[in-house]
Amino acid sequence: MHQRREYVRDYNRRNYDRLSLIIPKGQRLLIDRAAANAGESLNAYLIRSLLDKLGLDAWPELGEADQSDATERAFAQN
Repeated sequence: MHQRREYVRDYNRRNYDRLSLIIPKGQRLLIDRAAANAGESLNAYLIRSLLDKLGLDAWPELGEADQSDATERAFAQN
């Protein structure tokens, strides 16, 4: 079990960025309910909301060198 947990942590570290969100006290319930009403997890709801706001259907596939170019293109579209 320990090896699997370490593997998952390592995989997540290599493949995902973490984002911390701070909102006013008590407002998480509003977001939790909106996600539940949409039939989504909180994470899926927030990701979809971010993609919608950026005008994207999905996250672009990026290599490290491509990240700043893709960011500039995304903001140029909005």
